[in-house]
Amino acid sequence: MQKMSIIISNDAFDAILTPFDFIYLGTAIYDEINVLFVGFAARLMTKEGIKTAENYLIHKNMLNELKEGLKRIGLKDNLYSIIQELKRNEGIHFYICSSAAAKFSITDEMLLPEIDGIVGATWFLIEKANKSEIFMQF
Repeated sequence: MQKMSIIISNDAFDAILTPFDFIYLGTAIYDEINVLFVGFAARLMTKEGIKTAENYLIHKNMLNELKEGLKRIGLKDNLYSIIQELKRNEGIHFYICSSAAAKFSITDEMLLPEIDGIVGATWFLIEKANKSEIFMQF
């Protein structure tokens, strides 16, 4: 079984799309893809946080162009729809870092339904990243 692991820390809408591109591409190669959201990216993976996804951009003047580009390549133009579409793949697992959850007072009930749970970063590194053929950090 081929595995891929990714840690995402950036919550800027235009920056978080890059790791999601790699997750999407990884579905063609890897049987299991594990993603750990840390820092502000963890906050973004809550029911309230996802509503703010487009508020944070590195290239603020390019939101419309970015959304048009997403549609042009066949993707939805909002982050939550992309998460839902990716999660339809059986081997994708999304986790929130327990340290980030504590910092932002995130509980299991606050998480998007697509998130598999709150886990320790050490557990993720040992059990997921260390056993993967490829590890990426964004």
